[in-house]
Amino acid sequence: MLFFRDSIGAFYFGHAETLGPMYAALGLFNDSQPLTDKNFFEMKNRAFKTSHIMPFSANLALILYECKDYTEGGNFIDDFVLRMYVNEKPIVIPACDGLVCKFSDVKEEYLHHLDNCDWNAVCGVQEHDEL
Repeated sequence: MLFFRDSIGAFYFGHAETLGPMYAALGLFNDSQPLTDKNFFEMKNRAFKTSHIMPFSANLALILYECKDYTEGGNFIDDFVLRMYVNEKPIVIPACDGLVCKFSDVKEEYLHHLDNCDWNAVCGVQEHDEL
């Protein structure tokens, strides 16, 4: 964790092979039809172009902001909003179809990925005999 003023950051690093599935899980860069050998030329302006969305130094940033607000009755409430950036460019979040979304809405949209994930099968280290 990196602490800077009132900010907290968590940074995780990976490769393009991890970004592609992450983009798909988040619903980013979805095209209206799949790319095939028969529609290659019609899909030349497709959203999912790996050379654009996963270049050598590709990155995905999810930034959580705490927004403090007052209600009409003078009560103080806290709320959180989220922004996503792909390669330092803001991107529309499919969970709310906006550049800024309430964190609770985004969490609700993607919660099924966590509920249905077998972490041991996905992230577990499997033992094998040495050669």
